[in-house]
Amino acid sequence: ARDADNNFNLHGEGQRITITDTGLDVGIISTLMHDDFEGRISGFKNYKGTSPDDLQGHGTHVAGIALGNGKLSGSNPFTHQYDGSYAGVAPEATVYVQAISSDDPFDPFVYPPSEFVTLQDSYASGVRIHSHSYGFSLPSTFGTYTGSTTQVDDHIWRFKDYVAIYAAGN
Repeated sequence: ARDADNNFNLHGEGQRITITDTGLDVGIISTLMHDDFEGRISGFKNYKGTSPDDLQGHGTHVAGIALGNGKLSGSNPFTHQYDGSYAGVAPEATVYVQAISSDDPFDPFVYPPSEFVTLQDSYASGVRIHSHSYGFSLPSTFGTYTGSTTQVDDHIWRFKDYVAIYAAGN
């Protein structure tokens, strides 16, 4: 990421990224938000039973990798200086958060209604890059073509200007 930044002056400006995960920091657009994201949140989408705040920290971590600006670790976003900081891959992009977790410690995950719904919600909000860092841990499903996979393939086929990225594990 730093090579693209330094050699081609690419910082992610003008890009919007959806993060579908456990929420983002305090879950509201305000000065209480983590400084590495403040001012670059285009919105939150909560599904039934979900909460936008990130009590688990996973969604905030994933968002930091994708688009944290490293402000708290020494970057200077105003001059596009990110070397030596913990800035993410696209430190000037904005984020649209799809929260898929609850505040219930006994049942923290609330999966979205379907992959189709999350992809469509993201696309309709103007996003063209989507990060999904969640999944099932059933070994019997690894490498299988499921209904969810079909929904993703259908969306990508119909919207060729859209990139959906899925984690292969943590």
